Amino acid sequence: MKKPLIGLLVIIVLSSITAFILIPQQLSVSSISIMKANENATFRNLSDQNKWTKWWPSQKQEGLQKDYFPYNGYNYQLTKKLYKAIEVNMVKENQAFKGDIIILPISSDSIAVKWKSTLMTGNNPINRILSYQRAKKIKNNMEVILDSLKSFSENKQRVYAYNIQRTTVKDTFLIATKLTTTHYPSTKEIYSLVEILKNYIESRGAIKTNYPMLNVSTNDSIHYTTMVAIPTNRVLPDNGNIAFKLLMADKDKTLTAEVKGGLQNIKKAHKELSLYMKDYNLSSRVIDWELLITDRSKETDSTKWITKIYIPVV
Repeated sequence: MKKPLIGLLVIIVLSSITAFILIPQQLSVSSISIMKANENATFRNLSDQNKWTKWWPSQKQEGLQKDYFPYNGYNYQLTKKLYKAIEVNMVKENQAFKGDIIILPISSDSIAVKWKSTLMTGNNPINRILSYQRAKKIKNNMEVILDSLKSFSENKQRVYAYNIQRTTVKDTFLIATKLTTTHYPSTKEIYSLVEILKNYIESRGAIKTNYPMLNVSTNDSIHYTTMVAIPTNRVLPDNGNIAFKLLMADKDKTLTAEVKGGLQNIKKAHKELSLYMKDYNLSSRVIDWELLITDRSKETDSTKWITKIYIPVV
């Protein structure tokens, strides 16, 4: 009986010594992910916990504290917003572990996201072993959560809600006309301008080469300037309120996004395009326009409207 007990005691002593030697009193846990994503957009979705639902790898549970996001036995909570970084609490039962998620830019569309934390293991060898096992689970969770953020951040359509692309303008010859009103222009008013341009194109023996283009601007939300243009196959002379316009066809210097729905959806798409431009440090060099793919004068159900937004950028 004594020999097994002595053997067990020796194993316990050796395990304790091994724990002290191999497992330090302070464990550093970290994970890093390289993402082909924009720094500003990623930080925006990382630093606002209301946006975590867009990319978090698991669904929130009913009855869970509002600002807790669960994953694999831990609840995660954003506790502090820093410069291009956030502080996160990882909570399990009554224990909380702090960690920092830091965004490191590599290029304009490539970043490294690093998550690091420190766990204290204590002097008790059993606690050191348990802390080591806990650290492995926390690291695994970090990797899965960062991978979920990577999958979201690399998909521009998920980040900006629209499929924003760069394109090259093909229709460069336009004729245009304007209307000033004290209200946002009605569909009838817009298409009365379209008809004027169509008739002028026909009268000159030219051909329209694409859908009508629309730009509505206001400086005070009272007075609106509505410009309608139609691309043509050749240069046409000015005639009264009708003017010839030439668009520059710089390669891949125009942002575009297709929108389905009425004015609210179009307004939302403009906001997302503005965010995209801000994220990528782009500015508009001339006025933007909307390509009216759906004939709104014939389709009264605005939920069926298809519109393409174009913004020339530098």
